[in-house]
Amino acid sequence: VDKGELTSAANFGTYIHTYKFDEAVKDGVILDLRYEARDVEQQLKEDVTFDTLFDESTKSLTPRAKEDLKTW
Repeated sequence: VDKGELTSAANFGTYIHTYKFDEAVKDGVILDLRYEARDVEQQLKEDVTFDTLFDESTKSLTPRAKEDLKTW
């Protein structure tokens, strides 16, 4: 068996001990994670296109770098 294909548990064995997030919060070791969804208004002016904004914000990049960004 190729060792690269084994999982961590197969390579090293099962967990010795686990410490869960909620236990750490209760112990005061870390702060609770808070998530607050926010709606950010995003409107472009009629005479401004996304391509115009992209070109303006990437003007210092090479053409190759700009193409790479477009593939994300």
